[in-house]
Amino acid sequence: MPPLKLLTATFIVLALTLTGAAAEGAKRLMKEASPYLRQHADNPVNWYPWGPEALAKAKAENKPIYLSVGYSTCHWCHVMERESFMDEKIAAYLNEHFIAVKVDRERRPDIDETFMLVTELMAQRGGWPNNVFLTPELTPFMGETYLPPEVFTQLITNIANRWKTNSKDMLAEAAQMQEIVNTVMQARLESAKITPEIRTQISTHLASTIDPKAGGTKGTPKFPNESLVLYLQHQSARHGDAAATQAVLATLDAIVRGGIHDHLGGGFHRYALDENWRVPHFEKMLYNQALISRALVHSFASTGNLAHAEAARSALEFVLREMTTKDGAFFSAFDADSVNASGEKKEGAFYTWPHGELQEHLSTGELRLLEIAFGVRFEGNFEAENVLYLSGDRQAQLKALGLTEAQFEATLKSIRHKLMDLRAKRKAPYRDEKVLTGWNALMMRTMAEAGRIFNDPRYVEAAAKNAEFLWKNMRGEGGQLLRYRFEGKSELNATQQDYAFLGNAFVSLYDAGAGDHWLTAAEEISKGMDTLFFDQQAGDYYFTTDEVEFTRPKLKTDVTLPSGNAAALELFARLARRSLKPEYGQRADLLSATISGLTVQMPASTPYSLYAADVMRNGEGGPLQYLGKGMVKAAVVRKGEGKLRVRLEIAKGWHVNAHEVKNDAFIPTSLSVGTHNSSVPAQISYPAYKMVKLGIAQEELALYEGQVEIEIGLKADGPAPQVVTLEAQACNDEICLLPETVTLNIPPVKASALKPAKCM
Repeated sequence: MPPLKLLTATFIVLALTLTGAAAEGAKRLMKEASPYLRQHADNPVNWYPWGPEALAKAKAENKPIYLSVGYSTCHWCHVMERESFMDEKIAAYLNEHFIAVKVDRERRPDIDETFMLVTELMAQRGGWPNNVFLTPELTPFMGETYLPPEVFTQLITNIANRWKTNSKDMLAEAAQMQEIVNTVMQARLESAKITPEIRTQISTHLASTIDPKAGGTKGTPKFPNESLVLYLQHQSARHGDAAATQAVLATLDAIVRGGIHDHLGGGFHRYALDENWRVPHFEKMLYNQALISRALVHSFASTGNLAHAEAARSALEFVLREMTTKDGAFFSAFDADSVNASGEKKEGAFYTWPHGELQEHLSTGELRLLEIAFGVRFEGNFEAENVLYLSGDRQAQLKALGLTEAQFEATLKSIRHKLMDLRAKRKAPYRDEKVLTGWNALMMRTMAEAGRIFNDPRYVEAAAKNAEFLWKNMRGEGGQLLRYRFEGKSELNATQQDYAFLGNAFVSLYDAGAGDHWLTAAEEISKGMDTLFFDQQAGDYYFTTDEVEFTRPKLKTDVTLPSGNAAALELFARLARRSLKPEYGQRADLLSATISGLTVQMPASTPYSLYAADVMRNGEGGPLQYLGKGMVKAAVVRKGEGKLRVRLEIAKGWHVNAHEVKNDAFIPTSLSVGTHNSSVPAQISYPAYKMVKLGIAQEELALYEGQVEIEIGLKADGPAPQVVTLEAQACNDEICLLPETVTLNIPPVKASALKPAKCM
């Protein structure tokens, strides 16, 4: 909580400006550990936080509840506050006829998910602020997103009048809506088998929803839809799906080039308003930095796209520079709005540029470059100012400017320094400094995977530091995970989604070489998730440990983030490939069967479930794979022009059979090189093997132990290979596991080809 003097001063100011019920509401909100609720403390609305006091008052006075759900960096939440909640007449009407309840969706995602479903069902759209009207018994009967003041006034007037004259019918309608919400939340379709043919059909359909020119799903506004991008990216890497490859490249290219990408400071805004991604909605959310960057990191891993790698690294540097505490935690978000030079609060003021300001501070050549290459216009490209976005072809730009590539880059560097200095003098957007376990886990995972793929230990170190922070500070009694930390206090039980995200982050940290204890931590997290959230009857997972008044929600569809059940399936699938314990594979099979029917029926709403199901069946994409229940770690790296190396790390006490076996009962280790559809000639050099006498055979066996390196030479005039296929059988002194075949994606370029992280 803030220092006592600061709180006291705030209360004095509010007491002087607010009277009666509104002053009481201000006191309530200022006591809440929520930046969003505190932002509304100066409203004349008599707000209550969600809790027993508000619910008891609604019942005692027989008034409907007006539930307003939002978050601290939400632009349209700010707009509705200015237009409606600061309006004395609207506030007075709300105070007289309703019990007004304010909820921070990032603090209470369970309430948000439940009542967002109401709005989606009734209004056929969703978003924030979410305005829901409930009976005193908390059954919903109306839901809407942002409303202008005249429409909002008419709505609350109609509801209040109808409640007075015909509340019986409203209660009946609310009961029907409650039943619908319960049905949707608990819906379970008959399981469906996702065959390779069905997988291909679904992938082809989902790829067709991507705009081939502008990228992203067709229409506006343009959201990154990272769950869909990550699924299609997996289809491309694991199965060589050409349509998926093109859809992913079109989307990521457009995001990297567009105004949704902060070309100066790094990072990504939440979404774009236009089909070409040029005009963003200027919020910067931690989860977008994590998920977009993760997609870009893996795009580099599978295609060698250096522009994608540089954009990912600039975003990660932005997070480390501006969203990371000294203890390694990650802050939540930056607001879309900030104060401009005229002292007015305006969306995007921190990021946009009047042409006159650019003309004043840049040379003629520098300004010309921005006009040619970054869409800058005299009249502006966004509300008389300019958003920077990449426009046109680089070679055409060089020709128009009369510059070489080196001169172009040098000029860009000069521009960036000047504009960053100017931007540093502006009033920065509000930074929401709460720490959310699930969002931190998403960023931890991306940092770990970026560190491994880019061969940059700084990112792995940042991920490990974040993991240590969460493990130390975000657990309560008995080790139960907590969700929310603000002003040094951790509280609120974590959701199932938080558990699944954190477990997956720990697995990625283990993969990055941060220590075996992180795999143990991932297993502990999975057990906690089972204990607290597993639905024994249905075979899937609840979102919360308790009911949200009238229902206990489940997350099965991907909305802003991958669904909790999809992330759980991914976690079990990954653990099953890294652990000898059979329960992870069993859990994955059960959960996959439970959610597969919904996945096949609604693939556009469940792409991350499709991704997780394929990870379970076919393994993850990329140059790293596990065999033998984690006893063998296999990775392929480039070792120069026309040379590859496959490295096997075999656990102590285990071995794989050599490439030559003396007993036909054992499967030899073998490699082949090719594209996704055909083989490619290659010279494979296996290392010397050991002859060892073990209890599983009477004679000595030819085997590999410890670290094994297999060299591959490629023909200079042959087709470019995409994958290495490895077949091996893991054994110890007593048993041999079933032989396995895994596919390793060959990195298109070495990580050393990366340039230092930069923007523009």
